[in-house]
Amino acid sequence: MLGFVVSLSLGSFTSAFAATTTIAQVATYGQSLSLGDQGCPALSTSQPYSNLQLSTDPTGSLVPLVENILNFDSSNPPCNPATDKQESPASGLANTITSLSSDQSQVVAVTRSGVGGTAYSGLKKGTTPYSNLLTAITTVSSDTRSLGDNYRFLGVMFTHGETDYQENNTSGTAYEADLVQLQSDLNNDIQAITGQTSTVIVFLDQMSSWGAINPSGNPCYPGDTSYSCATYNNGTLGDSELGVPIAQWEYFRDHPSTSCLIGPKYQYNYTSVTGDIGVHLTNAGYQQLGELQGKFIKKVALDGQQCLPLAPRSITLDGATVTVKFWVPSGSLTIDTTLVAQRANDGFYYHDDSSSTSISSVTVIASDTVAITLHQVPTGANPRIGYAYQATRFASSSGASIAGAPGGNLRDTDPTVGQYGDQLYDWAVAFYEPVGFSWSPYTSTTAGTLTMGGPAMLGGRCIAN
Repeated sequence: MLGFVVSLSLGSFTSAFAATTTIAQVATYGQSLSLGDQGCPALSTSQPYSNLQLSTDPTGSLVPLVENILNFDSSNPPCNPATDKQESPASGLANTITSLSSDQSQVVAVTRSGVGGTAYSGLKKGTTPYSNLLTAITTVSSDTRSLGDNYRFLGVMFTHGETDYQENNTSGTAYEADLVQLQSDLNNDIQAITGQTSTVIVFLDQMSSWGAINPSGNPCYPGDTSYSCATYNNGTLGDSELGVPIAQWEYFRDHPSTSCLIGPKYQYNYTSVTGDIGVHLTNAGYQQLGELQGKFIKKVALDGQQCLPLAPRSITLDGATVTVKFWVPSGSLTIDTTLVAQRANDGFYYHDDSSSTSISSVTVIASDTVAITLHQVPTGANPRIGYAYQATRFASSSGASIAGAPGGNLRDTDPTVGQYGDQLYDWAVAFYEPVGFSWSPYTSTTAGTLTMGGPAMLGGRCIAN
């Protein structure tokens, strides 16, 4: 396959590809973080491989993938909406897929159909953004075949949740149901466009900015009486009230054959701009997020591997010790207080109905196991362990360097390096689960050979012209 340079004219574009090229498409969708809002200036201003975007989304011609969206928010310097382009996750996503492919020849086309500040109700089937997403898929498929190449759809990368969390007070139960409906609609509609028969996977990353985005006060976890809880949680133990971040984990937990949770975003740096503190990522944060997205999409959609985030496997209690076993994507568990500032109890917390005890220490005791020592043997009913969802009231910001922000210090030791030199560790997802929890969706215990139970996880198949 021949490559191309960014200055390649559209008139000579067709000649840049051999007839046997397979162009794989990823459709990005969601809110402003899917577009890179406030990620100025753009970092990916040249295309190192042969990856593509549409000259005008959702229509247009296939052109080299570089970051070309003007920052649309004029209220927050240093981004200048007249001149500054923003770094979306698209380049990191596509370029990492290619860099990790066997001969770095995989061509990836990324479309961006997200809309800033938009709840699920404004993105669901029947809305203009949803129609634009389908149009973009149709356009890439048609343009690919017009070049004499093969086409393959890999999946939808959905980065979303802030508006439902902040403005709509959407419960966890309602948001999970929304995600189920979205995947069903996308599966039916995209299969009709592409002709593929395998499941359309919805990839999603977990919202990690909840501590900074609610101006009336942060939602609290059950039992916290230190301040007035927002309506996301009415103080009961039902995890349905825990809102979007936990719902994103529970959606994947409950639907592992049709979705893929790639992990949280607390390990990245967020903006420090007045009026936008802790809401959007920095340009480097968006690039790193795209790299993580690319790592997962390649594994699942191209390599046919399981979707395996760093997630809880089981939770048991013996005396005053809670043992949490994890599904570890690569290597072993480690506590990292360098890349992510030290969180209280490394991000873990304990709760029961009578608040009978609390955490004394957290220790990694095996490659996949954490031991949580409590101050005393708990006596309260409904004991639970949470991670990365309890934050300081009115957290000043979000992200890796803010000690009081949502997040935790638990990651794996994945040696994978992204296109831009970033170490692509997997950080533990935020969760809130009862003692006695057990989750085993995989058919093998060997990390390198795990496969999902249920339908095939491939996000698309090569479709000939």
